[in-house]
This record gives sequence, structure tokens and C-alpha cells, in this order.
Amino acid sequence: MSRGIYSEHERFALIWGARIAPTISTMIASMFAWAPFVTDMPIMPPFGLMVFLCWRFLHPTMWPIWVGLPLGLFDDLVSGHVIGAGMLSWTLMLMLFDWLEGRIVWRDWMFGWSIGVTTVTVYLIGAWMLTPIHPSIITLLPQILLAILLYPLVMHVCAALDNRRFRI
Repeated sequence: MSRGIYSEHERFALIWGARIAPTISTMIASMFAWAPFVTDMPIMPPFGLMVFLCWRFLHPTMWPIWVGLPLGLFDDLVSGHVIGAGMLSWTLMLMLFDWLEGRIVWRDWMFGWSIGVTTVTVYLIGAWMLTPIHPSIITLLPQILLAILLYPLVMHVCAALDNRRFRI
């Protein structure tokens, strides 16, 4: 009867750190859409997508491609987008990033920032196009500008969570 090399506490920490912490942080970031701001135009960028992309850039092999379906569905349900828009776009983003991984020789933080912001911008424009009533495209500018400015902060938070996720 072998107990293995890890204690019960260490096994729990490994499972929590490897699987649950990135998923929970993405889901909590998706719930930022519930923040009590009253404005006449949307200003909150899609934090769930930004955290999802930051985890993907930190650990390229952590997310399997199918994980875009449940996390995208959760984001659709929480944020009020058309059901299936997040599921399709998050899965297509993972497929695109897997394709790009084989063709890119080097990566740095600027590459991650530019690809992340471009992806968020395309996602916002796609969600805008799927809405039945099209407001002016100018209403997306605050979200895009906040995404550009806050993406390094979100990456920093994800990196801090990554450093702490195996320590409970």
C-alpha cells in the first residue's frame, strides 16, 4: 500500500493549482460584466476573454481546444451576448493560437499584448455585429481603449496567480 510521493494536502494543491485556479479566475473575470456602472454606453472590456487569453499566453499547452466551449458559454450567459458567440469565438481563438504557435519563432510581452488586444477588438466588433440593434460603432471605442490600457495589468494579475497557484 503505497501512499505516493505527495501528501493529501499536496495533491489537493496540485489539482487546485493546475486545473481549478485558471478556470475559476476566468469565470470570475467574466462576472465583472455585472459591475454596477450606470452609463449610456458600454465601457467594461471583456475581462473574461482577457484573462482567458493571458492564461493561454502564459501556458500555451494548458487549455485544450474544447475548453473554449464551456468557458465561452459561461461568458455568454453572464455578459448577455448572443448564446454561442463566445463559444465559437473562444474556440476559434484557441485554434488560431495553436496554429500560430507552430509558425512563430519568438514571443515577448509586446507580441502577447498586440495579439491579445487585436483579438479582443475583433471579438468586440463581432459581438457588435451580432446584436440585433446596431448602435454606433463609436460606442466600442471606450471598451477597446480600456482593453488596450488594462491588458498589461490583467497579464500581471494572471502571472501573480500563476506564481501562487501551486502554493496553498
